[in-house]
Amino acid sequence: MTLQSVNEAALRLPRQPLFGISWWYTGEAVEFAISHEDVARDTEWATSQLGATGLGYGDVLIPVAGPFEGGWIQPFSRAAGALRATVAHADRFAWDAGRVEMFTRRLPVRVLLGLPGEVASALVQRDLLANVAAVPVLLARPDAVSPLRAAGAACGVFALIGPAVALTTSTSPGAPLAYDTAEWRFEDDGAGELLVTTVGPRATRFERARTGVAGRAAGDGLVELHLPA
Repeated sequence: MTLQSVNEAALRLPRQPLFGISWWYTGEAVEFAISHEDVARDTEWATSQLGATGLGYGDVLIPVAGPFEGGWIQPFSRAAGALRATVAHADRFAWDAGRVEMFTRRLPVRVLLGLPGEVASALVQRDLLANVAAVPVLLARPDAVSPLRAAGAACGVFALIGPAVALTTSTSPGAPLAYDTAEWRFEDDGAGELLVTTVGPRATRFERARTGVAGRAAGDGLVELHLPA
């Protein structure tokens, strides 16, 4: 028995129809199923986004996320593999801030994606931000943008909006975020909340579903978020 034979045997097993089930909150949990086909299409879009950053062979991507966020994050991890980059995961909680800093100090990190407010605040408080801030493409979650920019770190934005992802690599305040228009459509409800509708053949479909995210539609494939102060 070898690792290769084990992998070959595993690949012969029947595949379950779903990649997984996840949820987001709008005051209550909104569950949704994610198919393998959903992930494959999301990976294609993520590959185009990461490819535009120059990520490739010899580079490292750090996704900062919890295991339950795989539906949003795994497409980017798989995209990094497709681009022949290395992936070094860190968790989304403050206690893993040291790992994030260590990776940026020891590895040739080109993209750090999904940095949350809890980790950003821990990096600032523990004086660990310098190497993280030097990453060429730093994409922070909305609640991390203010503490990072206040500490002098330029960052773009990576947002989970309902079941979808939107991002911008621009470090300019107020820059709109792009999303995959082949899969989603965003509108605003007129009162400052983004609504999501599925466009692609997703395992779970939504029609103007509340996301709990403050923002507005900003043209085809773009949204603007109201970031926390």
